[in-house]
Amino acid sequence: MIVEAILPTFRRDLEQFKILRDSLKVNRGDLSRCVIVVPDADIPAFAEAVAGDPFYLLRGESVVLGRAAPRYVIDWSRRRPGRAGRWVQQLIKLQHCASTSADWCLTLDADCIAQRPVTRDIMFVDGKGVDQVLDCSDLHGTWYQGSARILGPGFKRSGVEHPVTPTLMSTEGTRALIAHLTTKTAKFDRHWMAMLLRRVPWSEYTLYYTYLEGAGLFDRYHHIVERPVLYNPYNAVWYASQFDAWQPETGPDAALFAIVQSTAKADPAAIRAKTGLAPAQ
Repeated sequence: MIVEAILPTFRRDLEQFKILRDSLKVNRGDLSRCVIVVPDADIPAFAEAVAGDPFYLLRGESVVLGRAAPRYVIDWSRRRPGRAGRWVQQLIKLQHCASTSADWCLTLDADCIAQRPVTRDIMFVDGKGVDQVLDCSDLHGTWYQGSARILGPGFKRSGVEHPVTPTLMSTEGTRALIAHLTTKTAKFDRHWMAMLLRRVPWSEYTLYYTYLEGAGLFDRYHHIVERPVLYNPYNAVWYASQFDAWQPETGPDAALFAIVQSTAKADPAAIRAKTGLAPAQ
């Protein structure tokens, strides 16, 4: 079973990426590689950051998407255009997961920090990817509603709230999702990516999980666990006000990753001090 990480990011998050990079030096475990996808203009900065490490494969957005990265999306909940931003990163995760030869993709963002070795025995139960259900059933309700609307009849929201990045996505399951999206666009002669860009809000994981649940495939690929395994959403930094009190997890029950969300704008040096990482090189 081959598991690789997929990480779309931007130049502005380079310093946080370096924290993830350094945390993975001793914690990459069973990950076969980490594919980093950045805007074409940002390739030189990231090439320098991962120089000499074959664990990383650096690709430009236009190569992965097969076209120039879009600049705008249409938000059908607000009935107006908006900047593409994070939607591009979500398209990249879907496209990469559907096209890679790996069996599973672990989706990452630059603000993830590896806390322990990323090993198969933690990520999988009986060959199925772990999934942790959150106790906040309407936290991202609009993303689930938008995903169900895109997928069409038979794909209603289950009411289960799945975790955000990092998450495990079956590449076989993702290809089935993309095939379904392609059938939805065939009569309009439009690519599935173009359809999604005109129908935000959604997310890569709400599309993925809503599709698997509606198609009766969830139990084929995933096993629900009772404790946080990939990350602990209840011990993360989502807002700047949470950083001072935050402490990384340690020990055998620690989640694989911690999250200090980039929008919290925590000082990278302070993050390194709390996580025990050496100063940036």
